Amino acid sequence: MMLKLVKAKDFKIARIRAGLTQQALARLVEMSENQIAKIETGRRPIAPNTASAIAEALGCEASHFLEDAACTACRRREAR
Repeated sequence: MMLKLVKAKDFKIARIRAGLTQQALARLVEMSENQIAKIETGRRPIAPNTASAIAEALGCEASHFLEDAACTACRRREAR
C-alpha cells in the first residue's frame, strides 16, 4: 500500500529541524536524494514502512506526515 503525504511541506521542515540535508537523510534511510526531494514536494507516494523509517530518522512519528495533527516529539521541538 502506498500513501500520499498529507503534509509534504512539514516533511521538509522536520528534516531541516533535524539538521539533515536531503543527501544525509537519503543515506540514513537507504533512498536516493531524488526520491527524498520528490517525497518533500508530494510528487512521490510513500509506503508506510518508508514513512516510519524516515520519521524515525527525523525523530518524529510517521503520523506527523500522514495525518493532520503534528506528533508530540515535533511539537516539543517546535516549542524550543
